[in-house]
Amino acid sequence: MANIPQTYSVTDPVVAGGSSQNAFIPEGNYKAIIIDSEMKDTNNGQGQYLALSIAIVDGEHRDTTFIERLNLINQNSKAVEIAYKTLARISEALGMQTTPSDSAQLHNQPLLIEIKTEAGKEWTNNQGEKVAGKDKSIIKGYKPLPKAGIQAPMASTAPTNAPAAAAPKAPWAA
Repeated sequence: MANIPQTYSVTDPVVAGGSSQNAFIPEGNYKAIIIDSEMKDTNNGQGQYLALSIAIVDGEHRDTTFIERLNLINQNSKAVEIAYKTLARISEALGMQTTPSDSAQLHNQPLLIEIKTEAGKEWTNNQGEKVAGKDKSIIKGYKPLPKAGIQAPMASTAPTNAPAAAAPKAPWAA
């Protein structure tokens, strides 16, 4: 749980990009929940970010966890803007009208996360050698769960050897 310094409209466009620790999963939409949140100091100590732990809850990749870092307090105003827009998209996906004042309000509510693959970036090791980076899965967006659609028909209680009832005729069919 963490207090969030201000609220933000959920209707503004977003730039998102949470990443997993090491998991690489296929691109697609996955049902997930936010399982934890915590405000942490930035590396330079001059700001704070909200770390959201987001876990996939269904399917083959269940329990895969991503960390979304939202720079809510930062000297870079663009980083703060992106963070609040991302928080707005998360809030909107959860059916909220505004971003919450307490991150605990985001916990344990299902939403869809859109996973994309980010290409690995080349880096230089301690020996000065260029090393190819590994591709990774990142959260590229947040969506609400689909609304309940057409329901499956109820199971019949009629005996299985009973004749099927004739379908009613349409009013225009004579």
